[in-house]
Amino acid sequence: MLPKPSSALLIPFSIPFANELKLPPSSLQSHLNLEITRRRNELKTLAFLSLVHKLSRSYLFNSVFKFETYSSQIFANSNEIYATFKTGTKVVPRGVPVTFVISKNTSDVKVRALGCDLMPSLPSDVLPLSPEEFKSFCSEFNEDVAIKRRAVDAIADVVYEKLEPALSKANEFEAFGEIIHFEPRQDLYAREGTSSKWLECVSEYYFAKAKLQEVVPVGCEGPRFVFYWDEMEPINSKNLYININPEVICCIFD
Repeated sequence: MLPKPSSALLIPFSIPFANELKLPPSSLQSHLNLEITRRRNELKTLAFLSLVHKLSRSYLFNSVFKFETYSSQIFANSNEIYATFKTGTKVVPRGVPVTFVISKNTSDVKVRALGCDLMPSLPSDVLPLSPEEFKSFCSEFNEDVAIKRRAVDAIADVVYEKLEPALSKANEFEAFGEIIHFEPRQDLYAREGTSSKWLECVSEYYFAKAKLQEVVPVGCEGPRFVFYWDEMEPINSKNLYININPEVICCIFD
């Protein structure tokens, strides 16, 4: 008779943070599900407002979506503009960063990411917009009703056509790629969570030294959820009065 395999051998290596958090697979999956569901509900609320805007086509409803720009997060090449905007303040008080890819020729607008993308993967030929280009682009984006509508529509489309179909079939999640080590710029030294540490400001949110892991639904094509794990903070998935850790900080749609 073959010896009974140890519990360690039963842990699939594809389970996110399986070797780092030292939790049973069922506990890890429970944490992933709980955190992804939390983010899913936030994004569904944002998408519902987008859908109402899309169906109503009311000029008055445009005031619900106020796109505020992050000046350091707009890049462009000869074909496309990659811009991250703050929106959804009626859903999340500090807003949801939304990264759009905007075609210069057709004004086609697509959502690339919802949330704080700490290490965005951009084409090698993109450059930051100059102050003059930045001012012109921001003015056009917020004042051109057609472009704004396409941006709002894109939020509803990506949630209802990509996020929801994938998560409606998903029972488990697995790692996508290797763990990435995030080393923050020293923008601010302050208390974050249980201790003081150096923090980097990204889209008006602050992040400490951490490990990032992209997570995808098992057996489904869908978005990639970026989990952020601060090793200095306790593991937590339920207590909303302390940091959720690991936490979903971004959903990426390619």
